[in-house]
Amino acid sequence: MMAVGLLRARLGRAGQRLLSTDHGYLHRTTVPTHHFQDSLPRLPVPALDTSLERYLYFAEPLVGADMLEQTRVLTARFAAGEGKELQRALVHRAAASYSSFIARPWFDMYLEDRRPLALNSNPHLAFVDEAGAGRCDQVNRTARLIDASVAFYRTLRDFELEPDVFHTKPHLTQTALWEMGVSLLPTSVSFYGAAAFGAFPLDMSQYGSLFESTRIPLPGRDALRKAELPLTPARNVVVQRGPHFFSVEVVGQDGRSVGA
Repeated sequence: MMAVGLLRARLGRAGQRLLSTDHGYLHRTTVPTHHFQDSLPRLPVPALDTSLERYLYFAEPLVGADMLEQTRVLTARFAAGEGKELQRALVHRAAASYSSFIARPWFDMYLEDRRPLALNSNPHLAFVDEAGAGRCDQVNRTARLIDASVAFYRTLRDFELEPDVFHTKPHLTQTALWEMGVSLLPTSVSFYGAAAFGAFPLDMSQYGSLFESTRIPLPGRDALRKAELPLTPARNVVVQRGPHFFSVEVVGQDGRSVGA
């Protein structure tokens, strides 16, 4: 593994991608996909006074003077009473959570929403027409989109996806040498090692729900379900046309896309 990493460092980033083409991946990565995940700092819980000041700040342009004054009274009463106990409970929950304190209420909001998912929650994608005969028809474009998705799926599944990192000094950190060095750091401190050079890794915890998962409708609150391990690697997608559903093989026996 060390020899492969040194070879990639010598070849540079372009060389790394040349190495990847024979494997059907989007790319190969020197830094493991989830290398920074365990050392990501949690979003800090703001002080109660700070939260209430922000609440009043955003309420001011939305309500009249009388209602704003009433809101100030209620906010002060909340701060002196139950607000303190709720703040302590929130800090305790945040300390016991793997993720940031907003993760659980955000998922509750998303999964309890009874409005249609399309547009209200899920993103909408629009594609620019491409030049070339047949490249804009629905079947051709769908086939190429699935082919690209399979490449992304395999890259993520095999931990070859590059970590999401915000680079403020790309001339220093978007280099093979930096990637090789940061990949050797223990995962418990890897975030801070990257941040010292102006590279800030981002949370990738939701990548695990991109494939082999679905949303199960339930009363009150839906559930996100992922296929249980161990499982046979997925090789098919479901295609709907009108009222009919078809299982289409998109991954061959060798684990690569069957092609567009």
